[in-house]
Amino acid sequence: MRKNTIVRAKAFKSGYKPSFVKSVPINFVDPKINGINYTVYEGEWKDRPDIKKITPVSSGRVYQFHVKPIKRREDYVAVIFKSYIEIDVGGDYTFYSSANDGSVLSIDGTVVVDNAGYSGKKVDNGKI
Repeated sequence: MRKNTIVRAKAFKSGYKPSFVKSVPINFVDPKINGINYTVYEGEWKDRPDIKKITPVSSGRVYQFHVKPIKRREDYVAVIFKSYIEIDVGGDYTFYSSANDGSVLSIDGTVVVDNAGYSGKKVDNGKI
């Protein structure tokens, strides 16, 4: 079974002190099980759309929380991402969301960041 790992490297040259250790995480991505599921909704609304009343127009999987690779129209579109997060150590965590025309970030049904209805680019954060 393949697992995520961390690669550590250090440079050596005769006559010089060794370099600092550089660590890089390598994440194994299996497209059959890894990724972020998304659903695209289209309509016309002034405020936050009621997703329960809108029929999805497409869905799929991406590997980052970003709408750029998703085929969609420019205006009056809502993209819902659903994924899992693995947290190895308990504690308080701060999450960030950035969007042009609003975003809502929920974890386990708890709204952590609510930028819905905002017009213009905004970055906000919340702790959970």
